[in-house]
Amino acid sequence: MKYYIGQLLASTAFTIVTLYYPLRYYEQTGSTLYLSLLVTYYNVMNAIGSYFWGWLIDNSRRRKELFLLYTASGIPILFGLETEAYPYVYGLVGFISSLGGPLYSTFILERFDVDSLPKQNSLLSIATIGGNVLGSLIVSEVSFREPVLLTLFTAAFLVSAVVMPIYEGEPRADKAERRNDVVTTLRPITIMFVFSFSAEIFYILFIPLLQSYRLPHSVYYTSYFLLYVTQIALFYAAPRIVKGIEGLTALTSVIGRMIALYWIVSKMPITSVSAAALFVAFGSMWSFFSTSFYSLVLKRLRSNRGQVIGLLNASGDIGSSIGSFVPSLLNEYPLYVSYEVSYVGFALSGAMWIAYVKALKTPSSSRPPRRVSSQPRLRERIPAFLKVFRSHRP
Repeated sequence: MKYYIGQLLASTAFTIVTLYYPLRYYEQTGSTLYLSLLVTYYNVMNAIGSYFWGWLIDNSRRRKELFLLYTASGIPILFGLETEAYPYVYGLVGFISSLGGPLYSTFILERFDVDSLPKQNSLLSIATIGGNVLGSLIVSEVSFREPVLLTLFTAAFLVSAVVMPIYEGEPRADKAERRNDVVTTLRPITIMFVFSFSAEIFYILFIPLLQSYRLPHSVYYTSYFLLYVTQIALFYAAPRIVKGIEGLTALTSVIGRMIALYWIVSKMPITSVSAAALFVAFGSMWSFFSTSFYSLVLKRLRSNRGQVIGLLNASGDIGSSIGSFVPSLLNEYPLYVSYEVSYVGFALSGAMWIAYVKALKTPSSSRPPRRVSSQPRLRERIPAFLKVFRSHRP
């Protein structure tokens, strides 16, 4: 667990930033359009960072330096967030935070054997979402956020400097296989794009939804706190639950989100309790979907894992970017119209997922076996349950 303390601290700090500053910006502007633009900017920078960091990890041997960069970069960004230019600096948070997922996932692949992977992935998930829980508590209760953020980023840097081992990773970039790897994951990339597009519409509208029903800000913070606590338990249990039925569990997650959206679209009553319950039900579906999705997609890869993870993350971030912009385009219409767009998007992603799973089961979808060394390196052939670690999306 000691290897993931830095991630716990960094996740706590990034959660505070991603919860507090959009709400602050919405209170200052009172505009759904400006809020959409702010979140879109964040997601675009996150998408750029996702692919860039994946490419860098695949093409370099340096590891500890990246862990230090990941935790230390929050300090100068923090000072920028305290200026009047904070809406512009906010995008840098998305760029830097996108390093955590591929970096820690690569660390697990390179440092642990196949028998240790389930435990290590569970510990990493718990550390990441545990940071979400702490961050959601701090942001709702503490008024002096700046000193707390500075302390968290500094502590994360010091812990990473002491705990993370110095070692040279093995570059996994394979130019000959790059095109095949991208083609193999083209369908999943599209599915992640549509799924994230639909999810972001729900998340970006949560603040205006609460405002429209005159619900207090405490519902906003409480909803995220309850979601993070729920996800800790679900991410721990998800690998065992979805094993062997990944296609079904991912599809069930999509249907679960459609049911939550139907509640809103059908204009059923929204109270503080029902709003929080809908939010937790919607968000918690990500635990099962992501575990199922990545276990099926990434276990077929032998090389270019960092770049493929980066592409998947980037496609999700681009989808989120476009999804966050939809409410601004439909600003003249009632909120439920945007929710209907989200509902249709999930229906489309579910249909695409069914087609993808069916294709995996047909012999024609199987890629021809590759030539391997007579003494293959086990750690390069692990079908790990890699996850995308975000503060609260998708």
